[in-house]
Amino acid sequence: MFVMSAIFGGFALVLAGHWLLKGSRHSLSIGFCVLIASVFGGLTWREMRLEAELAEVVAIVSGVPAAEVECQGFLREFRLDNNLGEVAFDGRGGVSRTAQLRGSVCDRIRDWRGAGFGVDDWDQVVAVHVLSHEAIHVSGVTSEARTECLAMQSNATVAELLGATPQQAVALAETYWEDVFPRMPGSYRASDCYEDGELDQTSGDGIWP
Repeated sequence: MFVMSAIFGGFALVLAGHWLLKGSRHSLSIGFCVLIASVFGGLTWREMRLEAELAEVVAIVSGVPAAEVECQGFLREFRLDNNLGEVAFDGRGGVSRTAQLRGSVCDRIRDWRGAGFGVDDWDQVVAVHVLSHEAIHVSGVTSEARTECLAMQSNATVAELLGATPQQAVALAETYWEDVFPRMPGSYRASDCYEDGELDQTSGDGIWP
């Protein structure tokens, strides 16, 4: 998203500069171009700041200090798959340090934070979980079922890192477990993903997820 904003903003500035160098008297046109450049510049900065904040979360959860997050632009919507996020694997054990998120996921995380970290909007809850899920992939886990289970147990941590209170973070994690996870495809639901199961990372502590 911010790449396209930067391109359009830069184009507007170049056009305005061209008119100024040519001695154009179209002051309104020049002013409009400067305005457009300012708007797109603001959008670019907002996207870069959000990506940096999300990257910090992924770095903490994945244990990969150099982790990055890319909020994909509108061109991503032309692809036929329905993936909300992805991390590239090379088939030889290599894992990308970049978590790529659909632009809508980044937008919903921003909306969730702006709306007070509630759990009424499932799309926002899912968006936060997608960040958790891709962070687990960045850590090197390739199995979708295992990743989903570990990510579900990281949701509260991710929510807190994004600004939620501990109570709000737990509410989000519980909402995903109770309302969203049961609807996931079988390939995302490990049979041993339950309290005190093999994939419970804190087995015996009475906390789930």
